[in-house]
Amino acid sequence: MKLGDRNMSFFHTQTLVRRKRNKKQGFFLENGQWSTDDVILQAEVINYFKQLFEVDHSTTPNTLLVNDMPRLSEQC
Repeated sequence: MKLGDRNMSFFHTQTLVRRKRNKKQGFFLENGQWSTDDVILQAEVINYFKQLFEVDHSTTPNTLLVNDMPRLSEQC
């Protein structure tokens, strides 16, 4: 009890190392430039996910080629 848990410092150090390794320092922007500015990175991430989850209005049921689908004749 006096010495405490010997593994505590080991696991705490491992957590700090992993946190530092996983931290993103910057991103390549769409124009190919590397950026580390927090404001620009935040705007780029928001823009990326807006585009990712944006509804695509160009595809509608009217664009299907309904007239080209095979049909049953009236005799069937």
